[in-house]
Amino acid sequence: GYEVVHFIKQISPLIKIAILTQHDTEGNFKEAFHLGVDAYILKTEPIVHIPQIFIQILNGEFYVSQSLLKFLKTTRSQEKFDRLE
Repeated sequence: GYEVVHFIKQISPLIKIAILTQHDTEGNFKEAFHLGVDAYILKTEPIVHIPQIFIQILNGEFYVSQSLLKFLKTTRSQEKFDRLE
């Protein structure tokens, strides 16, 4: 999956990419974030939020599932992700 994201972003960096995943670790999130994904959505996200998330990313905003953001706040790398709120 990440190779595809890298390839797409190289060819057309304006394409919006949302990752829907069960991987809620900091490492997976960081890799996706650094590749330029526009949303990192955990599969535990309520399905009713998905349309609003897509509207957000189409408006140029980055989205990360709140449960992952809370996890990231408990780590030392928080300063890097403060702008996500």
